[in-house]
Amino acid sequence: MQKHTSHHAGWKYTVSALALGVAMAPVAQAASVLQSTGKLELTGTPASRMARTTGQTNRTQAAELIATKTKELAGREYTFQKWSDAKGNVTSVILDEKGNAVLESALPEIAQIILEPELEELLRTRSGRRGLHKVNVALELGLTEPTEKMQTGTVETSESGESQLQINGRKISENDFARVQVAEQAVRRAQLIERFAERNAFVEAFAKRHNLELAKDALESSGKVLIFQLKAEQIEDLAHSGDSSIRGIELYRETTPDGAGAANMTDSGIDPWALSYSLTRGDEVGVYFTDEGCPDADEIDGSYTRLSGTSAPHGVEVGEIIRDVSPESSMYCRDGWVPPTLEDLTTLSPPIEVVTRSGTIKGQLSYGTSDRDFDDFVYDELIPWFNSAGNQGASDPAGSGVIGLVGGGGQGLNVITVGNYFEDTDTVSADSSWLDPSTGNNKPEIVAPGAWTSWTTPHAAAFSVDSMSQSAFQKNKPHLVKAKQIAGATDPIAGDATGITMWEIPDKTGAGGIDFLSSHYNGHNYWMHGSNSSFSTLDAGDGLTDGYITRQLYISSSYDAVRIAMSWLTRGTYVYDNRDDAHPIGIDLDLNVYDPAGDLVGRSWSWDNGSEIVNFEPTTSGTYTFKINRYANRDSSNKIRLGVAVNFYNY
Repeated sequence: MQKHTSHHAGWKYTVSALALGVAMAPVAQAASVLQSTGKLELTGTPASRMARTTGQTNRTQAAELIATKTKELAGREYTFQKWSDAKGNVTSVILDEKGNAVLESALPEIAQIILEPELEELLRTRSGRRGLHKVNVALELGLTEPTEKMQTGTVETSESGESQLQINGRKISENDFARVQVAEQAVRRAQLIERFAERNAFVEAFAKRHNLELAKDALESSGKVLIFQLKAEQIEDLAHSGDSSIRGIELYRETTPDGAGAANMTDSGIDPWALSYSLTRGDEVGVYFTDEGCPDADEIDGSYTRLSGTSAPHGVEVGEIIRDVSPESSMYCRDGWVPPTLEDLTTLSPPIEVVTRSGTIKGQLSYGTSDRDFDDFVYDELIPWFNSAGNQGASDPAGSGVIGLVGGGGQGLNVITVGNYFEDTDTVSADSSWLDPSTGNNKPEIVAPGAWTSWTTPHAAAFSVDSMSQSAFQKNKPHLVKAKQIAGATDPIAGDATGITMWEIPDKTGAGGIDFLSSHYNGHNYWMHGSNSSFSTLDAGDGLTDGYITRQLYISSSYDAVRIAMSWLTRGTYVYDNRDDAHPIGIDLDLNVYDPAGDLVGRSWSWDNGSEIVNFEPTTSGTYTFKINRYANRDSSNKIRLGVAVNFYNY
């Protein structure tokens, strides 16, 4: 399989399915060997930064090319490769345009762009010098980071949906765990109030420092991006002010809806596997949606609160889908395509546990301020965010030559982006946006039934609401929600050339079609929370300090297949600041899976994703071992927020 998107400005991403078995030789010969034979020969642990392994290799072994990408940096193209031996030890190599191996330290330094090139070009024109321009100003707020206790959790879910829980290695009842969650939420709510007060003090000081007038709702927002109406001179003054808190200035672009309509709940398994049971209908779970308008109270049955706005057809249809899929959920709507406010997050009962948004910024060519804000929202508030992929799968709304690009707001690494397929043929829609953003992360992650992505996104979000109403351990764990969605998306959907590989999910269908029976019942779930340094503690805690977090699980060969999905959170602020670098993601985790005999049965080693997927057939019953490696730790401020879902299923 090959993905090639060289039409992106300054970016090209290529993945090859070629696997090469070779004998291992000295690292110093890597470049010449690659040039002459197309093979890599390595031995031992590399001594230089141009290649590095995740384990010791003391004898000659076969190596396999498991992932490769190319990226343009400062006008020059570089190739990044990962190679693995039979035991899963991985080595990376960087090659320049001539195929010569280079040190990581020799890569060009990429200067951070504060003033968006398109906006800068506009300001050079005569029309751009006149009037006011609506702009987004992305800020680094430097807020106090609350302390976070390390926690590990394990949940085994039976075929009836019942859960057995362990926290930090000790068994705990569901009632006791519910009390733990209530206490944790109270602490987070208090921290949130303190953080908002600190945020607003910073925002007011920033506006005063630059003589800017804040928008009416600027102090209600939970975001780190401010919207201003500014003259050309004001924009340029900001860009050249030397204020280190300013991370980017972009033109404001309107979010537009991505179609809407009814939900097909039979195809997703919601009917009967959720709706037929009282515990999986969304009870006691709050779901927030934001749109171009919000339904009137008499347009939505059950528990519904309109937080702002007036009724509009698209918002009504989105609300009706949420209600159909999760009949007992508590629904909240705020117009304007915006995240929840401080008041929304601290006063609503039941609290907001899921956010969904059926709109995108069409034609956005790179990871933008909205993606940064939504990624940071998920990271900071620990609430999953579902976003439509868009309906530009066969179009180029920006006129840039880029066809199929996932829309702005759906490009985030923490966001769960949803495409659409036609349930009558189980084929992905040609209009479903699919092209990955410039940051290289695979989008969409999943697809759901419906004619437009605005239909499928609230469907997928309410799907998680139903699951969460019985499996409350998912609350405030967006990384685990995402892992469960990916692990359970086992319905095969036509429309892509290949299936899931060790380094990426398919372009158009993502991990597959959502399936409630596959996702909710009969599986195993892990989560790990803590500071950045807690990865090392968790590594040592499994009895062997080897660079891996190791977990073991008994799996029966009676199942046709097993899918393991791992997902973790990354700081949107870091991704935005490093969006043009070789690797924008702050933490790169990889996954190996071994059978009871210790043989490698699957691995996932992508470059730029915030998730990994391994599929395999359990031919032997016994204890399987999962090993998680922190391949790169570029953002030392990034906390560990990691979820793993193991799904046993039959075809």
